[in-house]
Amino acid sequence: MKRLLLLTLLGTAATVAHAQNADNLPELVAAFVAEERESATPERQAAISECILGAFEGLTEEELEAMIVPEDFEDSFDNLLEAYPEREKIVEVCEDL
Repeated sequence: MKRLLLLTLLGTAATVAHAQNADNLPELVAAFVAEERESATPERQAAISECILGAFEGLTEEELEAMIVPEDFEDSFDNLLEAYPEREKIVEVCEDL
């Protein structure tokens, strides 16, 4: 019984963490861009961040929760492009900014 309760609590915690990640997508993207393009001006970083957010636009909260990997945000791109390969052009534009 205790084991079942523990597994239920862990599953709930993971679901809450994923939901927070989806809600915090702009912050996660901004942190990723700041790390990857630290020499870029704040304006350029903001433009890149907006571009990346556009690649995730229109996805449901459930899709975002499944795709976002906050520990290594680049994995989020892999998940996105695996599910929606047609969005690769958007990501390529973002890389060129």
